[in-house]
Amino acid sequence: MSDKKKTDILKVFAGAAIAAASVLFIWMLSEPRFYNIPPVILIAVIIAFIGETALLVVLRGKNILKRIIKIILLLAVNISVFTCAVIYSFAPAFILQPHSDETSYEALKTHPSAEEISFEGTNGSINGWFYNAAGRSAPTVLYFYGNYETASTRLLQLSRNYENSAFRDCNFAVFDYPSYGKTEGRCSDDTLLAFSLDVFDKLSEITDNIIVLGYSVGTGPACYLASKRDVKALVLYAPYSNGVDLYNNVIDIFHGALEGLVSFNIENEIYASQIAEKALVFASPSDELIPYSSSMRLSEKFDVCNFVTVQGIGHNDFLSNGEIKEKTAGFIKEVTAE
Repeated sequence: MSDKKKTDILKVFAGAAIAAASVLFIWMLSEPRFYNIPPVILIAVIIAFIGETALLVVLRGKNILKRIIKIILLLAVNISVFTCAVIYSFAPAFILQPHSDETSYEALKTHPSAEEISFEGTNGSINGWFYNAAGRSAPTVLYFYGNYETASTRLLQLSRNYENSAFRDCNFAVFDYPSYGKTEGRCSDDTLLAFSLDVFDKLSEITDNIIVLGYSVGTGPACYLASKRDVKALVLYAPYSNGVDLYNNVIDIFHGALEGLVSFNIENEIYASQIAEKALVFASPSDELIPYSSSMRLSEKFDVCNFVTVQGIGHNDFLSNGEIKEKTAGFIKEVTAE
């Protein structure tokens, strides 16, 4: 086969690869799950295009050994850049997975104690619920949920089991994160932090007796909020010290320079050191998603913290565990009586 034919074939493959990458990029922009992906993926595609163009050029040389070496080097560079871009861009899409629950939302609209709240936040309209189950003078638990929840899902489940929950004798408030439920905006570590302040300030118009509760990914905005506003107390279920710990729990390579690839990095340990209020932290050595050691390190950063180890439960068992329910209820009663 002539060099010209080889070059023409490679040009066709390069063009097809670029077209496929462009279609993928456009599709990602339309998918809520990938709203938090930055333009770095487009930059990676451009770099890959430049590398493949250079590859076409080097193939015209006559020295076979040099051609092979150059091709291998170019492929290595392209693969490395693309891998880094994919990690930086796609990893947060597995931590934050926006969705909605229309069935629960419609059910709550007719619930006598559920008050829907919508307002304009820093990054767009925010939607959520205030569950007035104990009267306006009662303490209110402001809940920041885990990845697979929505405000409507959590509140509907709570309303059905309120008397047996950890929050009996309390009101309950929960708002959807950006791009979850009916809340607008893109969900990322930065928008979550701004969101936490927005919802607290709005809820403060209703009550000034607010206990903050965070679960899993929600412990990030919960910690940040408690470091910036005057809350009654802080409760954390399965918290993480920082985003690097979450990434390393999947594959332990994010150290040194590779920490720069961690694009979702809420640094709870920094916020915890700025919190004067009492904290109650629950963690389990059997938690498959949040490293127990990460939760323990975080607990050591608080001024006043009760760290509770719960044996034998997985990541999805915290909200239903009897020991956690009772100790949370006791803690709420203690801090509100002061």
